[in-house]
Amino acid sequence: MKNQELFAGKQVCCTCAHYYQHYSRGPKGYFEVHCGHCTALLVKTRKPDQTCKQWKEQKGTKSRP
Repeated sequence: MKNQELFAGKQVCCTCAHYYQHYSRGPKGYFEVHCGHCTALLVKTRKPDQTCKQWKEQKGTKSRP
């Protein structure tokens, strides 16, 4: 969620409908790591600030063209 707030309105992986954020467990619970995966076409590792031609807006978010 931190990445989505940081990159709100931009067409990057963490704001894409195909992106799934990865988490790690720490002593106080789960936290975001700087990595996730994309399910467009093939499953592949992505960083939150990357982008590709398969970008698709998430429902409930707005982006700039």
